[in-house]
Amino acid sequence: MLVFRWMKVRTTGNAGGQLENARIAVLVADGFDQTQFDSAVWELRRAGATVEVLAPGEEQLADGIHSLKGLDRGKTVRAGRLATAVSPESFDALLILGGALSADSMRASPYLLGLVRNFMIDEKPIAAVGHGCWLLADAGVLHDGRTVTGIASIRKDLEKAGAVWKSGPVSQDRNLFTARGAEDIDELLRAFLPELRRAALARERKRLAG
Repeated sequence: MLVFRWMKVRTTGNAGGQLENARIAVLVADGFDQTQFDSAVWELRRAGATVEVLAPGEEQLADGIHSLKGLDRGKTVRAGRLATAVSPESFDALLILGGALSADSMRASPYLLGLVRNFMIDEKPIAAVGHGCWLLADAGVLHDGRTVTGIASIRKDLEKAGAVWKSGPVSQDRNLFTARGAEDIDELLRAFLPELRRAALARERKRLAG
């Protein structure tokens, strides 16, 4: 079994460390989309950000979180902490990745839905990909007519939750960023990274001001 640990590792490349102070929480559960994860986490780390995977439960914290690559078993990633042990104050942004099994499991967790709501209340950047957008619907953060995109099979769920559907690879509505799937990660991050950088700078200014 391949096990990868992503927490507390920083790399910089052509992005020049532009996100070296940024902290991003990642929500995934068993059955998450490995291609989405690899694309998004690699780019965020390359830009210098600290990426922390949060475990939805004790079992995933102990044994790792298992991905799917297509219909095949993918790699396993290690989480840094339980999601129940953190608050939005510890992070600058939230990334919710897809995979139908992963998202369906997470949206059954009142705590994870509450965490999504708290990130929205704090107006911190939130990015959701594919089935990950389900959590936005169940968390009740789309009721004000947020514009979203996502995987077409959950369009009705998003609209019932109050969202306005946008056909296209990526949507941005204030602090909320959504994308259809792994093929749209690059475009999503082009929109998301500037907001993440602003959020990290705002947190650092607040810290220095005491």
